[in-house]
Amino acid sequence: MTEKEKVRMIIMMMRRRRKEEEEAAKEENEDESKPAIKWTEVDQKNLMDLGTSELERNQCLEKLIARSRARKNLRLMTEKNLIDLEDKTHSSI
Repeated sequence: MTEKEKVRMIIMMMRRRRKEEEEAAKEENEDESKPAIKWTEVDQKNLMDLGTSELERNQCLEKLIARSRARKNLRLMTEKNLIDLEDKTHSSI
């Protein structure tokens, strides 16, 4: 094999390798542009249902917190009234 033939062979191998690398890079880019899963109308509806459920849960929590505060305020007012009664009974003696 002559020197020219060796050089031609090396050049051909390099071109082939470069072409393979370009094709691999092109395939990678195509894979990245495709979504992993398809978003369907059912998925969208489920997401909306979850959003509604979350709103309902938040409303229930708000009601629960409001009831808890009301009970606490009622308890504090009752204690305050009892303290006032004790003060009035001790001062009259």
